[in-house]
Amino acid sequence: MKKLFIILLLLFSACTSITNKFFETAIIQYKDVIDADGILLIIPSVGCTGCITGAEYFINENFNKYPNAIYVFTNISSVKLMKLKMPLVPFDTSNNIIIDTMNKFYDTNNPNKIYPTVIHIKNHKVVSIDYISPEQKLSVEELMKT
Repeated sequence: MKKLFIILLLLFSACTSITNKFFETAIIQYKDVIDADGILLIIPSVGCTGCITGAEYFINENFNKYPNAIYVFTNISSVKLMKLKMPLVPFDTSNNIIIDTMNKFYDTNNPNKIYPTVIHIKNHKVVSIDYISPEQKLSVEELMKT
């Protein structure tokens, strides 16, 4: 039983490391927009409908509350529809919005790709990754602060 636990722990660590590297690569590719330290809120266009809608609502209502956050919209099915869903977000004039049409932040190998994601970074390295999912106990606002 102890060996199984150790094996599972190593597998989890390896998966986490791969996920961190994936996001760190995307962060570096957008280093002209993303500061070395900060928070990313990544919203996929398709996935867990309730989770995505909740994150979109949060951004629409709280955009100005987090001026140092970067909002990344990825796996976009329609930019026009995305903008219509969040009329209070200044998509065309803000420096802290990334419309990721190249899907640099959309990891097709990550089973959590269907959830909005909060990433804290320090020195362009991923410090923490939290998925906004039905299992998540913390609100988007709490995740943005932690």
